[in-house]
Amino acid sequence: MAKNLKWLMRQAVRIATQALPKPVRFASYRQMIRCDAAPSPKLVLKLAETREELEACFRILHDAYVQAGLMHPDPSGLRVTVYHALPTTSTLLAKYGDEVVGTLSLVRESALGFPLQKIFEIDAVRAAGGSIAEVSSLAVKRSFQARGGIILFPLMKFMYEYATRCFDTRHLVIAVNPRHIPMYESLLFFERLRQGPAVSYDFVNGKAAIGAHLDLKAAPERYRRCYDHKPPEKNLYRYFTQIRLPNIVFPDKRFFTTNDPVMTPELIDHFFNRRTQVFARLDDRQKALLHTIYDTPEYARVLPPLPPEARLRQPESDADDERQAQHRDRDLDEHLAARTAGAAGTEVGGGERKGRA
Repeated sequence: MAKNLKWLMRQAVRIATQALPKPVRFASYRQMIRCDAAPSPKLVLKLAETREELEACFRILHDAYVQAGLMHPDPSGLRVTVYHALPTTSTLLAKYGDEVVGTLSLVRESALGFPLQKIFEIDAVRAAGGSIAEVSSLAVKRSFQARGGIILFPLMKFMYEYATRCFDTRHLVIAVNPRHIPMYESLLFFERLRQGPAVSYDFVNGKAAIGAHLDLKAAPERYRRCYDHKPPEKNLYRYFTQIRLPNIVFPDKRFFTTNDPVMTPELIDHFFNRRTQVFARLDDRQKALLHTIYDTPEYARVLPPLPPEARLRQPESDADDERQAQHRDRDLDEHLAARTAGAAGTEVGGGERKGRA
């Protein structure tokens, strides 16, 4: 009863806030900020690397998406997409004690493109230069959702530092439910992509989505102007750009690499063939592109069977998708030609597509 009452009160506050003029509404959202520069040592933010950590992340994501109506319940109890299989995707997590309580994924560019490119135009983002990453699969465990952002803000800070420090990311893009876009616009200064209005997005069960973009090069100055005069617990400028949280554990990189791959053949087989049916649901193009990304024998044995040696083109709707399709067709043609000639063990056109316009 008490939980239902709190939920109803939060819904009433949200509805009342949405009715306010935009400047007043955004100011009210900023008043709700509570960022702790010294969170509990029980909180740990890191890359999900083990089967147990990944399983916990995918379970939290499943439960949150089912609760929000963004997916139907899966028999596995997990939400896993083909993008989670890629070496260009990093799944970040928040642990409180021994419990995984929050997660999000950063999807960098690959032969499969970005999830939101199915419906949103990012030509203008590309034209600005620099690498792009899509923020995806954000979820906080239900028991921690109403605890004043003690998980959400540290997870957002980890995302900001991981993107800028580890991969020199210039742009973040997102596709979110219209109900959540005010948080990204008012607190983090995301700006809507060209489509603007919410459109149906099959990646989240056909629900409406709004696309948005954040230029990380311009963000620090915008944060400074908005937040630097505010009290410490509301100063997102200092929180994102100056404060260092000992709770954040960055991957140990012996050499500079463009990825932090954790998906071994065993993990891929476990999550995409055995625990879920993600690979079984892929179309022929997606299967072939996976083989261009993981073109080694140890991965080939757990990937879905390669389609017949033929060009697998599908018509694309807009200019950006058409250009992406051309890149993918070229990768696919090169790969299939190499297989036909008996080439083996060489990665053709896999991984990131940085710098392509």
